Amino acid sequence: MGLVLALALTLVLFLPDALTVQTMQIGTIATHTILSPKEFSIPDPQITSRHRDFATRAVPPQYRAIPGPEAQSLSHATALFGAAQVLLGSRTVRGRGGAMAPVILARRAGGVISPTMASDLLRLSRADLIRVKSAVLNALAASTKLPLDPTQAHALRLAPPFRGATLSSQARSVASALFATFLQPNRVADPALTAKARLNAAARVQPLQAHYSAGQVIVRGGDVISRRTLTALRASGVMDRSFSGQTLLGDLLLSLLAAGLLHGYLITARSPILLRPRRLLLLDTLFLAACIAAAVMTQQHGSLPYTFPAAAISMLLTLLLDFPLALVATALWAFLVGWEAGGSPLISSYFLVSGMTGAMLIRGTRRSTGFFAAGCGAAVAGLVCVAAARLLAHGNDWLGMGSDVAAIALSGLLAATLTLGSLAALGRLFGVTTALHMLELSHPNHPLLRRLMQEAPGTYHHSLMIGTLAERAAEQIGADALLVRVIAYFHDIGKLVHPTNFAENQAAVTNIHDRIEPEESVALILEHIYEGVRLARAYHLPEVLEDGIWQHHGTNLVSFFYQQAVDSRGEAGVCIEDFRYPGPRPQTREMAILMLADGVEAAVRASPGADPEQIRGIIHRLTQERMQDGQLDECPLTLRDLASIEKSFALVLQGISHGRVRYPRSPFPAAGNQ
Repeated sequence: MGLVLALALTLVLFLPDALTVQTMQIGTIATHTILSPKEFSIPDPQITSRHRDFATRAVPPQYRAIPGPEAQSLSHATALFGAAQVLLGSRTVRGRGGAMAPVILARRAGGVISPTMASDLLRLSRADLIRVKSAVLNALAASTKLPLDPTQAHALRLAPPFRGATLSSQARSVASALFATFLQPNRVADPALTAKARLNAAARVQPLQAHYSAGQVIVRGGDVISRRTLTALRASGVMDRSFSGQTLLGDLLLSLLAAGLLHGYLITARSPILLRPRRLLLLDTLFLAACIAAAVMTQQHGSLPYTFPAAAISMLLTLLLDFPLALVATALWAFLVGWEAGGSPLISSYFLVSGMTGAMLIRGTRRSTGFFAAGCGAAVAGLVCVAAARLLAHGNDWLGMGSDVAAIALSGLLAATLTLGSLAALGRLFGVTTALHMLELSHPNHPLLRRLMQEAPGTYHHSLMIGTLAERAAEQIGADALLVRVIAYFHDIGKLVHPTNFAENQAAVTNIHDRIEPEESVALILEHIYEGVRLARAYHLPEVLEDGIWQHHGTNLVSFFYQQAVDSRGEAGVCIEDFRYPGPRPQTREMAILMLADGVEAAVRASPGADPEQIRGIIHRLTQERMQDGQLDECPLTLRDLASIEKSFALVLQGISHGRVRYPRSPFPAAGNQ
């Protein structure tokens, strides 16, 4: 796994350098400033194109003549006026059919005019009709001698040439409408002629040249690559440079160093993550994703790199895996990202400070507000780091500083949002139980806890007591108190299958173990381990709760029934391994605390009336028995931890086992005896 991470990191480090220039395309952003290595000239397509556009737009549309429309319009107008004169002299207009005369006239005109226009024409007197006819026909005849394109025809319709015509306002209005109707352009635009003329105009513009001197800036970092810029880069020869194997080898050595240190820490710390491939994959995935995202962001310019939510990775590693591991991973990837950013100490320091601050503040968080507090704290720490660097550099770019402040504040908000939003999804994907999920499981309304309370009340209260003992002890030694409390709530759910097989649930029934052999009793006792795991899987409990069910007894001896078997058949006739729990032994501090709390609570409950000194003696004796039996050999508990755990157990159990004042008999008779 470490080698795969190293190879992936090598690609992250090497590819941006190898492809910095080669991958420049039109529209991309230049990652750094590039100077011309020599003097050269290139065609300037932008300026040339601009001049050609000017020449093209200067060419007007080209038209071609169309024969016939003027004569046809004049003929239609003559026919219309002839029909109008006939209708004015007929009885149709003067009689009852006068209302139909405009419709008749419009039909005779072939639909060229509307009935409304025909009605206006027929309302004229005979003299006005003659004047309108003369004016319209003369104007149409004059227009046939003019070259009229659609634009010119439209302008002429707005100002009819009725020179020398004496017309009343009504007659002029009718004449103008008729003229506009019959006037037709005699030239139309020819797209082919226009396109050809414009192409010829553009072709007459000669290509213009852009000159570059040696050392002149071709493109500045942060600028958009244009077509001209890309042409200049190619002409200058900088696009042809290649990268030697030395670069690749150097990046490989750095990646091997980082991956080796990260996985080496896991080995030296004897981290249980090494035994869980999915969690190891989570670590490598987050580490690699952080390096990739940060490498991309650091290629940006100005304040943009500071918007990267560096603290999110550290916060996620703290919540999902381990706080010390998060600090180690943060230091390593901050080093790699700083190297990728050209050896920038500021970038490395910023990512390191903000990441470590976020990890420290998020530790132990149980509420959503804690995520945003951690994000704000990380942003403040990063801001102090950047501000200190600017002051030490004696810079006075206050506008840039304001931009940095805004970017860093945004990074803190993004870190909190990203952590809170992805925590549950990552936990489910990689099989890691988060604190928020644990809080949900600890609620008494969980179906299994409700069943335990109703069907096995003795076991339920025993589990609550174990949870209190274990949580207090975990707090004393810095273990995960919430985790061990929730595991304690669910560690005996297997007793739901046959609750009366266990003493705490036998208040109203006879003890079944009085009637069966010790081996059968042991089988019934061990059954609650297997049934507990089955129920945990059926209710989709996290894997860590299954571990608690398996490990809370370790490989302890079921001593009561073992002694019964020895008393009846002798030690030689009994196989001790048949009377042990299946295990495995506790692998973490939390599981060890759970085992000790389970045994201590049962032992003290079996010794009613014990004084504080006796309680401490019971706790110490049971702890020593577990140590001597090797039950704590596979967990990282120290002797100092055990002393703190014993002290914590004693304080809690003494408080629960305190004496009560005997109340005197009430002088008032009970209600039923009155």
